[in-house]
Amino acid sequence: MKNFEYAAPRTEAEVLQLLSAEPGRVEILAGGTDLVGLMKSMIVTPDRVVNIMEVPSLRQIEEMPDGGVSIGATVTLDDILRHPYLDMYSAVKHAIRGISSMQLRCQGTLGGEVCQRPHCWFYRQGRGILSDDVLDGANQYHAILGNGGPAKFVHSSRLAPALISLNAVLRVFGPTDKDETFVPVEDFGLGPRRGVFKVLPRLGPPRCSA
Repeated sequence: MKNFEYAAPRTEAEVLQLLSAEPGRVEILAGGTDLVGLMKSMIVTPDRVVNIMEVPSLRQIEEMPDGGVSIGATVTLDDILRHPYLDMYSAVKHAIRGISSMQLRCQGTLGGEVCQRPHCWFYRQGRGILSDDVLDGANQYHAILGNGGPAKFVHSSRLAPALISLNAVLRVFGPTDKDETFVPVEDFGLGPRRGVFKVLPRLGPPRCSA
């Protein structure tokens, strides 16, 4: 693992100040279930790691005036599974129960789950997302739908389909602490030529009863 600078900001504004406009120089750390392995394998080699677990606004689960629920990006999957506010969102809890690893459920976060890096084995072996082998070789487990671009991997998030079915939106903040926008989960998954910052999901009322 490459040596790196470690930062633990306490506010969203401090998080933004620690980021970099240059891709790859800074990584966001939450539960670390995906990032730490990538750093050990030297797939990602940041100069700085920013731990966002100490930011209170990202750790909350709140009921909203319109009947929806706001879930912070660093809320763990296990906390979501146990929280009574989420009982009406059975699809979300069902998806979390499908994660067999207790470590991933207890340590993994909602933001990290939605923003997972591709599980494409070319990428995980350090060969890049746009490897020629994807087009010319072993690609039988890659996407067969919506794969018109250069990369063929499927989305890694197990929760994303449930969130899309609930019309969930993601709060994306930055580049300054006065800038924020809300993006539907179905529009959040981007190809490898583009990228976005971490998220603060907000769930609206379910479309129908379970």
